[in-house]
Amino acid sequence: MAKRYWIGIGIVAVILVLVLRNVTAGHQTPPGQPQLLAITPQSLSQFKQAFNRYPNAKRVVLLMSPTCPVCLEGSSAVDRILAGHPGEDIRVFAVWEPMLPTDWSRPNTHALARLSDPRVIQVWDKDHLLAPLMEQGATGLRPACCSRKGVWWDVIAAYPPASKWTAVAPAPDLLNGTIVRTAPEFKAQLEKHS
Repeated sequence: MAKRYWIGIGIVAVILVLVLRNVTAGHQTPPGQPQLLAITPQSLSQFKQAFNRYPNAKRVVLLMSPTCPVCLEGSSAVDRILAGHPGEDIRVFAVWEPMLPTDWSRPNTHALARLSDPRVIQVWDKDHLLAPLMEQGATGLRPACCSRKGVWWDVIAAYPPASKWTAVAPAPDLLNGTIVRTAPEFKAQLEKHS
């Protein structure tokens, strides 16, 4: 009985440390990036404007959980791809959304730093407003994985130049997940068009 008690205390302590770490870690984006944009019904138009501001660029949207190790690995993979294509006209919209029980708040500075390239715009979508709009615009395309309670996550969607986000997202020319597994396909797509 005493052993179970101490195990329970240990689990509670670990949870409290994780909560405290996330709350006190800050939520700063890397230098050169705009501040983290919180998506609400009122700020949704800001996201659409930001997406449409770069009509000649390839745009990429990443849907990720801020505490999912596989999502974090995927964001790092995309950052390495961006580093290998410094002159490429591309914008990445890193959309962080709460998908796991550990996603108590917006991503901390450590998670945001995984995507350090200045061409990245980081977003916190607490209420899952963007994923359904992406799904509606995908015109029948579906990622091979990565849906929880009907919400896409750990997904990469790439959009060709001249795509415009209207009421829903445009049709992507690459859509799949997990991000880390799809990153080589994204890299190949960039190299093909360079």
